[in-house]
Amino acid sequence: MLDGKVLSIADNVNETVIQENSNKNPAILSTQRDYIAGELSRDITNRLLLPEEITKAHEEGIIHFHDSDYYLQRMHNCCLVNLEDMLQNGTVISGTLIEKPHSFSTACNIATQIIAQVASNQYGGQSISLAHLAPFVDVSRRKIRKEVEEEFKTIPLDAGCDDVESVIFDIVEGRVREEVKRGVQTIQYQVITLMTTNGQAPFITVFMYLNEVNDPQGVRVSLFVSGCDFHCPGCFNPEAQSFEYGEKFDSEVAERIMKMVSEPTISGLSILGGDPLCQDVAGLITLSMLCNRVRYRGKTVWLWTGFTWEDVFALPCRDTQHQYQKFLVADCNVVVDGPFKQELADRKLVWRGSANQRVIDVQASLRAGAVVTYQN
Repeated sequence: MLDGKVLSIADNVNETVIQENSNKNPAILSTQRDYIAGELSRDITNRLLLPEEITKAHEEGIIHFHDSDYYLQRMHNCCLVNLEDMLQNGTVISGTLIEKPHSFSTACNIATQIIAQVASNQYGGQSISLAHLAPFVDVSRRKIRKEVEEEFKTIPLDAGCDDVESVIFDIVEGRVREEVKRGVQTIQYQVITLMTTNGQAPFITVFMYLNEVNDPQGVRVSLFVSGCDFHCPGCFNPEAQSFEYGEKFDSEVAERIMKMVSEPTISGLSILGGDPLCQDVAGLITLSMLCNRVRYRGKTVWLWTGFTWEDVFALPCRDTQHQYQKFLVADCNVVVDGPFKQELADRKLVWRGSANQRVIDVQASLRAGAVVTYQN
């Protein structure tokens, strides 16, 4: 019985196999190998692994025992792939360490390799989220901007060209859009043409939930301020804990931010870190001025800090830095307060990383003289 089924698969005359799955071509050797292994799994499953009454009920059509062709092996059926963890922290594919990608297009390429590996080691479909790829758009943006700035150093500029920043901004954004297109095309082409070890292209669902990323409402501009004294274990941006990290913040950077914030599709500015409140007095004043300019445009300002609301508004003021920390917080619409605590981390939380942190409506809290939680 088993011999006959296996030989009919090898000769491509097994009608059950030919009609069984439209995603598989039974004439392809890799597909035939999968089907042959499946027949062995069915045989052992029905004879040895399942209770006799289940096998009998299946054969009589009373129930249907699904996927007996894979039941022999202990493998997963359908996965929600945690791309975020593998892209942000690196992963291993075929014994080779794959580090965190340095561009959106590379992230897309690695994502397709992960998809192929998952599909080859499970049965059923898998799902990924574009939200896990989205952070690498800004990684590419920073990389491209450095390249464009270096290019401009070699170009003799017209003496009358007084808006170099605007030109650089437009070039960078144009190149970022092209990179996003290339990255998405990479996923499309590779997923369609990949052949996994079970003889078919990966069966994949791509999620694009609008509110999946734990960022404030709408599309926003993010400013990551370097320097943090908290050094929370599990920090999502440990590089920015150093006060020497990143590029110098000057008037050109401020104008670049304001140009982006002024776009009608942008709802406001998010200030993260590092920690914005760990800056010196001059830095705190600069951030306060930026917040006021953003809010004057009718946009909102969100700020993340390891300090708690009670730390910031404690009386009396400890020193001048403490005073300007108060001013900066008061210039925001929403503050997410408190240090990140790894033992309280929860990915289901919105706009915060751990349960101890609070999302605070700043202006309502100042009016009430007590913490008022922000209501979405």
